[in-house]
Amino acid sequence: MQAGYERVAGAYQRARGSSPQELAALADFADRIAPAGTVLDAGCGAGVPAARYLSTERGLRVTGVDFAVAQLALARRSVPRATFLQADITALDPAVFRDGMFDGICCLYAIIHIPREEHAMLLATFRRLLKPGGMLLLSTGDGAADGDIEADWLGAPMYWSHYPRDTNVQLVRDAGFDLLWERAIVEDAAFGGGVHLFILARAPLG
Repeated sequence: MQAGYERVAGAYQRARGSSPQELAALADFADRIAPAGTVLDAGCGAGVPAARYLSTERGLRVTGVDFAVAQLALARRSVPRATFLQADITALDPAVFRDGMFDGICCLYAIIHIPREEHAMLLATFRRLLKPGGMLLLSTGDGAADGDIEADWLGAPMYWSHYPRDTNVQLVRDAGFDLLWERAIVEDAAFGGGVHLFILARAPLG
C-alpha cells in the first residue's frame, strides 16, 4: 500500500478531482466546526481537496497524516498553512495524537485500503481523538470488498477492503458515534467515478 501510494503520487494528485456531492459533504462537515477549529485529515494524500478546502477556504487548523512521503511533499506545497505528518493512521502515537485533541476528523478514500477487520479499531481511535461533540466525516465502501487487488490503479497495484453499506454504518454506531447522515456519493469522473458511502457522525457530548 505505502509503496503504491509513493509510486502514484503525481498521478494521484492530477486525477484527484472532487464531485459537487463530495464538496457539499465537506462543507457540511466544516459548517459544524467552530471557526479556527482543529481538524485531522486522516490519510490526507496530496492534500486535495479536503485539507486545502478546510485550511485555505474555511480557515480551520488542519493536521494531515499519511504514510507516503511523496504524497506529503505534494500536500505541503498545495496547502502551506496546514501541518503534515508522516504516520500510519492505524498506529497513531498516543503521545502525539492525544485524547480529545481534535474538533473534527476527515477520512476520505483511506479506510477502504485498510483490512476491514481493522476498521472498528480505527474508528475507536477516531472516537478517542475527538473532543465531546466532535465531528467525523468518513468515506468507505458502498458495497463489500474482501482484500480485492486492482493490478494497475494509476500505475501501481492497489488493495481494497470494506464491508457492505449497512455493516459500515453499524461500525460507526458501535464506535460510539451519533449518526447524522449517510449517503452514496459518486466520486469525480476523472478519478474513476466510483460510488462510495459517506457518513457524517458526531461524538457524544458527554
